[in-house]
Amino acid sequence: MKGVLRRSAQTIGEARQSLLLATAVFACGCLAGAVFHDRLGFLQDQVEKLLRQFSDKTALDFITSIFLHNLLAAYVAMCFITFFGILPLAIALFNGLLIGWFGASLVPVHGPEILFMLLPHGVFEIPAVVIAWGVGIWRGFGYRMTDRGSSSLERWQQAHLVFVAWVLPLLLMAAVIEGRYHLAKALLG
Repeated sequence: MKGVLRRSAQTIGEARQSLLLATAVFACGCLAGAVFHDRLGFLQDQVEKLLRQFSDKTALDFITSIFLHNLLAAYVAMCFITFFGILPLAIALFNGLLIGWFGASLVPVHGPEILFMLLPHGVFEIPAVVIAWGVGIWRGFGYRMTDRGSSSLERWQQAHLVFVAWVLPLLLMAAVIEGRYHLAKALLG
């Protein structure tokens, strides 16, 4: 296990410029979503679709569904088809827009309780997806700036090590924390 963590940390280190780029694109998306929230009404349909998808579920079903949804989204961005790093960048931007819009639309109405609801799981989920986007960008294009010798297969394997060692555990923790209200309801009635 130590070897997997060491090698995956090396990959994250090699991909650090791509992780910074993913973080910057995500942050710009958040800012744009908040500033232009009144022009991004189409995002409400996305939020409502997600809410319908996850509503009326038991605690275990909710946590499992959230975990698998986020895991698949992170996997697609990191390990599937990266299109020279463009797909992870587009996903980072869209997610930033969605979060910025969500915050600007709901915080004025619901106040700090919406932040209290989102921040605990975001502490784990956001780093997980930023790692996924960053390594996806690195796999698609960024490796040309840091690594001259690895093959496409070797980069794919490195991405999977990062996915298993970092992204998967962080997303699992985020899903459990996100499901805390369902768990409390199931345990306390």
